[in-house]
Amino acid sequence: CYLDDAAVGGGVDAGTLVSLELNGAQEIDPTTNEVVPTVKLTQATFASDNYRFYGVIRAGRVGAAANPGSNQFEYDTTSIQNQTFIQVSRAGSVTGGAVGTLNLSTTTKGQILFASATAGGVTTDADRFADSPPEIMIPVGYVAENANPGTMVVMPNMAYTGPTDQNEIKFLGIGDFSVLRVGNVPTAGYTSIAAEESPSIEVVGVNQESVTINQGTVVSINSNGVYKADSSLDPDVSVNRLDGIFGIAVENVTAGSVGHFTIFGRVPNVLTTGASAGLVLYVGSSTADSGDLSGRAVRKTTIQLDSYSDYGNEMIPLGIWDGSELMLGIIQDDGILGTLESSRKGSNGDFGKSTNQTTGNDVVSINNANVYKTSTTALVDLPNTRSENQPVAISLFEAEIKGEDLYDVDNNRFGVISYSGGMDVPGAALFNGTWNPTGGGAPAANVLYGTFQFDERLFKTLTPTEVIVYGYTDDGSTGNVILNLSGRFNVCNAADIGVFDFTNSSSENLNNTSTNDSLQIKFNLADDSSGEKYYLLPPDGSDEIVSLDITLERTDANAAGFLIDKVVLVGITTYQFAEELDTLFEYKKPAYALIDSSSSNFNVVDDEATVGNNETLGIKMSDAYGAGATSEIIGFLAIDNRFNSSNRLYLEIVGKYQGAAGGAQSIDLDVTYRLEYCNTEYNADITVGGTTLTTISKTPAGASSPNYEVLCFTAGIVGPFTTTNLAGIRYKIERSGTNPLTNGAGEDFFQISNVGFHQASNQSPLEYPEVFEQQSELCNSYDNNGRAYNDEVDTDFSGFLFSSGGSEELYYFVSFDKRYDFRQDLEVDIIGYITAANDEISLDVAIDSWYYDGTPLADAGYSNFTTVTVDTSAYAANNRVLCHQFRVPASSIWGGTVPTWADMNTSYVDGVMLKITRSDASAGKYVANFIKAKTSTGSATTKTSYIRDINGEYTDHTKYLTELFAQRQSGGSTFLASVNRQSFVFGADGSSSVAGGGGSLELSPSGFMGGSGAGGGRFVGHFIPYSMAITHVHGWGLDASANNYVLTGCTLTFTVKTLTGGAVTNDGVVNLPLTATFQSDGSILWNGTSMNFNGSDTTNIPVIYLPEDYRTLSQRWGLECEFSNTTGNAIELLSNITVEVNLVPSTLDLLNG
Repeated sequence: CYLDDAAVGGGVDAGTLVSLELNGAQEIDPTTNEVVPTVKLTQATFASDNYRFYGVIRAGRVGAAANPGSNQFEYDTTSIQNQTFIQVSRAGSVTGGAVGTLNLSTTTKGQILFASATAGGVTTDADRFADSPPEIMIPVGYVAENANPGTMVVMPNMAYTGPTDQNEIKFLGIGDFSVLRVGNVPTAGYTSIAAEESPSIEVVGVNQESVTINQGTVVSINSNGVYKADSSLDPDVSVNRLDGIFGIAVENVTAGSVGHFTIFGRVPNVLTTGASAGLVLYVGSSTADSGDLSGRAVRKTTIQLDSYSDYGNEMIPLGIWDGSELMLGIIQDDGILGTLESSRKGSNGDFGKSTNQTTGNDVVSINNANVYKTSTTALVDLPNTRSENQPVAISLFEAEIKGEDLYDVDNNRFGVISYSGGMDVPGAALFNGTWNPTGGGAPAANVLYGTFQFDERLFKTLTPTEVIVYGYTDDGSTGNVILNLSGRFNVCNAADIGVFDFTNSSSENLNNTSTNDSLQIKFNLADDSSGEKYYLLPPDGSDEIVSLDITLERTDANAAGFLIDKVVLVGITTYQFAEELDTLFEYKKPAYALIDSSSSNFNVVDDEATVGNNETLGIKMSDAYGAGATSEIIGFLAIDNRFNSSNRLYLEIVGKYQGAAGGAQSIDLDVTYRLEYCNTEYNADITVGGTTLTTISKTPAGASSPNYEVLCFTAGIVGPFTTTNLAGIRYKIERSGTNPLTNGAGEDFFQISNVGFHQASNQSPLEYPEVFEQQSELCNSYDNNGRAYNDEVDTDFSGFLFSSGGSEELYYFVSFDKRYDFRQDLEVDIIGYITAANDEISLDVAIDSWYYDGTPLADAGYSNFTTVTVDTSAYAANNRVLCHQFRVPASSIWGGTVPTWADMNTSYVDGVMLKITRSDASAGKYVANFIKAKTSTGSATTKTSYIRDINGEYTDHTKYLTELFAQRQSGGSTFLASVNRQSFVFGADGSSSVAGGGGSLELSPSGFMGGSGAGGGRFVGHFIPYSMAITHVHGWGLDASANNYVLTGCTLTFTVKTLTGGAVTNDGVVNLPLTATFQSDGSILWNGTSMNFNGSDTTNIPVIYLPEDYRTLSQRWGLECEFSNTTGNAIELLSNITVEVNLVPSTLDLLNG
């Protein structure tokens, strides 16, 4: 590294802490241009801006040797001078270079060291809960030799977020200590917080019990506070005592008071029952036979054998008892399988299911496991086994339309508006003929139009999707805001009549308050009014859908306003595997919301009248509209973390054409692009320094009469790209060649509806994981102060104008989705340009977190969050691209308190509204061209691969041992994600008559057909050889008779029976019988989600746990499928049904690894 810090003064010694200087580098070898990082002395204060700990100085270069060979220099450990190259240790031991440096004489071996507020120094005093805590707590290592100078072991640790308060500092390496106290109490019998002697972890919390929580009490800590822990499943026991992080009270904490609680490490004082050295202790139960043991740590046998008289209890391990202290969070527990029984009382009154394993060699070992809690189950991750919770890269399909991009087709303008004194934060207005925003009369109901462009992520794995409308209302009345969403799917090269494919309705209740209220209205993409069928494939089942045009309109009559800030099309599930991620980097924009540089305006056209059906919006790209009507589209694409400098970047253009001129002539498009770099000069003419691609062409289908069709154009921009300081890519799309087409009857119109970019991934494993990102061009943005759209065009560049001394207000809404980790900061970039010399361009940023059903701030309620400035005084008087960057910390998004996952899932933070104004006094104009918000560290790579966890889907699942089950390559954490699967097939061959009005038929397994095949109550079905969960039922059926009656409403019922036809009443059969319902076309699909073809079918997952004595049962089990005829007419059933199951592990699976 290169040391460059004036605070070095006369020199420093080995053992001095250093931090990275952001964007700092120094050339170390002029022959190769190799550079090394620049570092400064670490200082644990925000004001210093030197808290990004990097490592510890080991030695410094003092000069070359007399006859140096390659990289041969002299190094010293004392008096290391400023602006010299140094060796920095990021792991391993370092000894202080001189007395006074790294003075550890008063410490103890193993004690944790932290960065000091004194530049370059270390400290042991980092108690965040002290009366005068240090400003930042940065763990850097621990003591190896307590001498002067001493020796420390450096932790591989580096702060990577910040920087405005200590709750935001995260560390790579040893973990996130930002909200914890690292230290330990000195001896047994303590009554207060003591010095930090060894690495235990404590948290603070408020006692929510009505009585004192005494020292040593086992507690449950969650978002609501601290409670005495209780493992009982008595329904009268508060869930707060069962769900949370489990710890031990460090001190007596009176009701309502703040106290300290250890959650990991050595705990001297613990309230125990039956503890014995070497045993793992568990959370006690209030319904134990021996009395109330809640708040105590107890042995396993107390939980398993002493608490069945009233209620069962959860097995929640705390740690190992060494005879006098609890090693909290350190679990190693071996048990003979014969006694490792269910922790629930069986239906026959026993204490669990025996495994018939009795020898000491047949053991289950939970060794160094990670134990954590879900809703009602303690889960165990077993490292380096198939049951480990694997990190996976995730991707999520999403496409957005910002409010300004919604077009009001009734009033022929973009839809965003705001109102003084009322709804004064801008949004696209939906009127209903009742809402009267100005008192001058209620505007007529209107329709808003938008369009989404798809990519390969949507249909790669049949992803269900939903449309989410984000907005707010003034809550002027009771009742609901009711919206209709209509949509048209567009398929490349497919002739179409342009009608919408579906209309669906959704609503949200008003709270009848006097304040504004943020709303989130969701639509499942459905082809019927029930809203239960998702579009998983293109409607015609062949070509791929490229876009979805939508309209929104209100159908309620409430006198409440509704302004829309964003509409998002999002996949309900995520992808996990690199081979599924065809799209790595992408950006999309409705083309009608892009500038026509030839007219410096928006050249929007609605060809509904020509098509003769529904709204069809785009930007004019044909002289058939009139001489010179063809647009010259200009736009901008910003890059982010996902961008790969080596891969080809694809431009995807969706156009719509009507005419009878196809077959012989083509529509030709020319694309020019130019790379633009931050704080670098640009040319307004994109052709100067730009690159024009080879013309891309499409020939419409020939037709004797006007034919409407969708045309798709693709162009490739070839890398590699120089991405250092790259702001983005300007582009221009023009039409060339014959315009309009003249063959035959000629061209009626050609418009471009969508412009998008994507970059395919060719990496495995994925090197560039998905980040949370949202971005938009600002060429069509609304000035909330001027109450008008505020676009500026400079030849081939455009954006939102911030005039010199002006008061323009730019709003942008960042909506969260599943890619956003609630603890991640947002990094925001605003890209713009100046056209003349200025002193500086300063932007003020204010924020407001929009909670679902919360109250958004009024315009006047925003206060400045940060000011970000780019100094332009040294630039020549030429055009210049500027990049303003700032960070919105997670704690600021959440109002200063970072929540738990449960908080986020229940409080529904919709997103963050950004308000941006200009505050500098420079004379020249500034044009903001693009805004992007992203997370700083890539995707959260520990999200699991299941669509939803089945824990909690059935009521009695706690009677069975719950183990995570997924092959390592599946990256999952429950058996729903397992690759261990099987299919059972049932059928009927049309030879058996089924009476109407409730007649039934047992379907036969594939391989033998001909009706039921057995009588007298005998079993007909598939033998069940292993524990399993039913995950899918799908297939078809029809009436094979000449009558061909429709099977609408007929059902299949799946039941577990003995192989002699008897009922199975064992409590290992959960959520059965299962019933699935046929549709009007004879299809049937059940998969335990809202994607069931029949909306009233259950979404509970059936699970069949085989008993441990299955081998010796006299009557083993089978799965039976019974058809029920509800048509009222006799039919002859012809059917083929597949049942997909996932294997569920049993306790014996643990023996096999």
